[in-house]
Amino acid sequence: MSAKRVWVVLLLLLIALPLKAESVRMEATAIEAYISSLPDVEALGARLEASGRVSGWFEEMTPLPGLPFNPHQQAVARLVEQEPAFHYELNKTVISHGFTSA
Repeated sequence: MSAKRVWVVLLLLLIALPLKAESVRMEATAIEAYISSLPDVEALGARLEASGRVSGWFEEMTPLPGLPFNPHQQAVARLVEQEPAFHYELNKTVISHGFTSA
């Protein structure tokens, strides 16, 4: 798997998982659901990457000195605004595996 594809998969997983400031302990069932969702999320990431519509996303999320770095919020906003069908499919995919927010 290419490094870019790994980033796309990780980006999609981060989008599907709203991060919280406090530490959250995942239960065994949530971990199992997360793991079971990976092949489908990876396939979705491959389709999104193959579409060519995310080519500049990672360069634009590079941290800049003096500015807040919030890649999760940026990725969610970008996916919702620019690729709502992929965002919907990602949510549907992880929920179908029983994995929701941590």
